[in-house]
Parts: sequence; C-alpha cells; structure tokens
Amino acid sequence: MLVIEVAPEDVKVTTRIIPARGDNPARTVYDQTVLFRMGGRSIIESRLSHDSENDRLEAGLYTLDGFFIPNQQLWRR
Repeated sequence: MLVIEVAPEDVKVTTRIIPARGDNPARTVYDQTVLFRMGGRSIIESRLSHDSENDRLEAGLYTLDGFFIPNQQLWRR
C-alpha cells in the first residue's frame, strides 16, 4: 500500500517545459511536491507531474492499494 501525502503548503504546482525531442513537440508539465509513505518509517519526498494545473491534488492523504505486474519482456535476457 502506498500513501501519498500532500501538505497544505504543497497544493501549488510549478510549471516545467520539457524540450522537443525528435518528432515529439515540447511539452508543459505541472509538478507538485508530495510525500510518498511506503509503510513503516519510509518517507520519500518527490514530485508528482500533472498534464494540467487543474489536476493537482488538494491537501490530504491519498491511498493507492493495488497490484502491479511489470512488463515481462523487461525482465527477460
């Protein structure tokens, strides 16, 4: 289970522009500082990127509880 914590002072987003590369055009993303709590005492401060300013998370706790299977081809030799 992963818990994402957004503090009241981290509701704001910062704008970042990813430059064009190859055939891909430049892209604007909106970064928000969050804390990832992975159980126990593990807390990691990181950025969560959004496609729109309106997608930002409000202050509070968000829980992700799921199952993930990585792409099997990445692990084959």
